Amino acid sequence: TRSYAKSYSQELDGIGELPDLPAFELNRTPFPKELSRNIAFLRGWQRVFHGDSFLFDYPLMWEWLRDTSSLRIPELIYRDCIYLKKLGLNGMISCQLQRCFFPHGLGIWLMGKALSEGEFCLAAESEKFLRSQYGYHCREVMNFFGEVRELLPLEYLRFELPCHNIPLAEQVDLLAGKVTDFAAKLSGWRAHGPVEERSYFLLSTDLTMLRLLCQALSRKMRGLPCAEQRDALLAYVRGIELSVQSDLDVCYYVTVIGEMLDYDWEEAGESLDNTFAGEDAPAPEIANG
Repeated sequence: TRSYAKSYSQELDGIGELPDLPAFELNRTPFPKELSRNIAFLRGWQRVFHGDSFLFDYPLMWEWLRDTSSLRIPELIYRDCIYLKKLGLNGMISCQLQRCFFPHGLGIWLMGKALSEGEFCLAAESEKFLRSQYGYHCREVMNFFGEVRELLPLEYLRFELPCHNIPLAEQVDLLAGKVTDFAAKLSGWRAHGPVEERSYFLLSTDLTMLRLLCQALSRKMRGLPCAEQRDALLAYVRGIELSVQSDLDVCYYVTVIGEMLDYDWEEAGESLDNTFAGEDAPAPEIANG
């Protein structure tokens, strides 16, 4: 019922008046698609209820699997957590996967720190955490993730950009080359201790998955069949499941990414939000996990 491409503050600050609430009909009130409408419902509830209340949200359920940069969803989580007081909420329950540490656990770490400590310097604390994972090469990893963030926007994997998208396909081709180059660089790094060794392994695995994903997306964005490339990606992920089982829920990855690669939302004339918000249009088939 919201886009995880924007935080509460990004979508709500400066919005002015909230939209009017629809008339209540038992079991027939549609899910709102915009945060502003969600907050309108919250404000209506707060007018009649004054007890303890909190946010129940899902960024670490499936949205983080769409964030190929592994930076945008952690940032959104932080910004949402420090915005709770402004919403009149006292905390958050995270409806999420238990295994959400691939290729690192920045998102859940920022969530815990923000809920317990409040506002802090996001950039400094993110680097502090990632340095504990990647050591001397932390900045190189962060710079690479930053390039992924720019070249493969989260909005595309959320069906919020055109499915057939030649300019984005060219960016993905550029990203595929950068992934290959960075993987070669990573292969020469020497781990200092078990934490770095595990972090480098997960990063290397993530790079392989990203390279295969880029191959599939390059064709999909050009309107070409990508079933062969999709199958290669999902076969690889299933094949390494035991080695990443403590960090990544492979079943959910296969479901979320497989579904996205199977579905042509431009042809259907739909976006993610109306596909899953109880509209009449049929939802995409779920890929077998």
